[in-house]
Amino acid sequence: MEVSENFTDVKRQALLVTGDGTFDIRFLTLILKKLNGKEPFLVSPSFPLPNRERRITGLDALRTIALLLGKFNIRACLFCIDKEHIEQMENIEEMLGKYGFQLMEFQEISLSRTYKISVQRGGRALKIILVIFGRETKLEEDIEELARLCGCELPNTRISTIKRILLPRATIMHIKRAFSHLYDAIVLLEKILITNKA
Repeated sequence: MEVSENFTDVKRQALLVTGDGTFDIRFLTLILKKLNGKEPFLVSPSFPLPNRERRITGLDALRTIALLLGKFNIRACLFCIDKEHIEQMENIEEMLGKYGFQLMEFQEISLSRTYKISVQRGGRALKIILVIFGRETKLEEDIEELARLCGCELPNTRISTIKRILLPRATIMHIKRAFSHLYDAIVLLEKILITNKA
């Protein structure tokens, strides 16, 4: 799955939003390409969002989805967030309401780490696939699990270290095991975008 900065075909592209900034986007770009380098594409726009006074993180990143839904006819979104930003699942429902989304469905897909959320906003339907990173707190824990499965030690979790040490050793099977929650989300996105099901 490729990550692009531009929408070219909203019927075959999903929005990628993270609740933790550019590191997550850069990591996802690398890992998704290794996992599945073909369509559908994820789009992580690089242009500045209107009225953006600060970097939007945590569940407030749902605001990004609301803003972009008004600009593009988005059908699906992959929303990745660290576990430390979610105290209770009810917080997600509250934040969706805060940004004008009407919740239609909230379904757990895998082990409390992947959810399919169907919402409506302004007459538009959207499927948000929520992926929660970190068994305890954050994405770096999942990266460390991938390193453990690959049998390598990482001095740090910088992107350059991941590219140089971890990714050359990581097989698709390692990635599917360490990031099963992300893999489940990708399979679901493909169903939504390619077959128009799910």
